[in-house]
Amino acid sequence: MSTKTVTKSVRLTPEESTALAQLSEQTMATEAALLKQWVQQGMRAKKLDLAIHAYMERRVDLRGAAAMAEVSYNRFTHELQARRIVILEEDRFLERTLLLAKAFNDEALQVASEKVLGEYSGAKKFDFWQKSNFWGDSPRVIEKVLPYPCDGEQG
Repeated sequence: MSTKTVTKSVRLTPEESTALAQLSEQTMATEAALLKQWVQQGMRAKKLDLAIHAYMERRVDLRGAAAMAEVSYNRFTHELQARRIVILEEDRFLERTLLLAKAFNDEALQVASEKVLGEYSGAKKFDFWQKSNFWGDSPRVIEKVLPYPCDGEQG
């Protein structure tokens, strides 16, 4: 790390300047030290926000986003969890969601799945019944995958 520094300036209103001086006294830190600390915190937060946005847009994977944010993989996944962002570890999760929507004739889920898939992959419409071997040839296979009652029914 270089010890050479560069001076940057910021314009504050008189009220902001007074508030900064008061915080400086209260924390027993110089105004310059406080400003530098806040800039560093802000830059870390912005890098993290940009990395999360890139991950959510599927431009990078989890490891790429962590590297982009300059944090560890664990720190990045904890931040996603803290923000209640779902981590999809399986690449074909969205395709399988669409497949389930079709199997259960859930038009709202099907439309939503197609919209999300279209946004992330550039595709217009998907027909995984013909293109996917995951569920086999028939939606009846779902009975084996979901042995428990659906929609709160007692079984």
